[in-house]
Amino acid sequence: MTATAPRKWAPKLGKGEWQEAAALPVARVAVDVPLTHLDRPFDYRVPEHLDAAAQPGVRIRVRFAGQALDGFVLERVAGSEHEGKLAWVDKVVSAEPVLSPEVAALCRAVADRYAGVFADVV
Repeated sequence: MTATAPRKWAPKLGKGEWQEAAALPVARVAVDVPLTHLDRPFDYRVPEHLDAAAQPGVRIRVRFAGQALDGFVLERVAGSEHEGKLAWVDKVVSAEPVLSPEVAALCRAVADRYAGVFADVV
């Protein structure tokens, strides 16, 4: 018998089969929602296969209220204060960090000062 060659692809896993990232499995995300009552960070689970790419400052895609929306990872944390089940980060849109913590803080201050929302200021 001949040895089989290593696979060049990995089987696609469904969300039910995803594994949580080992370190800092929760991402605090600023979702692009222009509604003032939803102008706060939301927590999402980071899957293992996106662990390296889903770093603070990158653009991601998440499910929010039944829609696929863009957002920014503000930070990665070990746990969430949310008691319910967290949704997954669906994909990393751009692996290059484009929103630094300083710019995010400035956007938050401008949104608060002028009664806007973070998503509009960014």
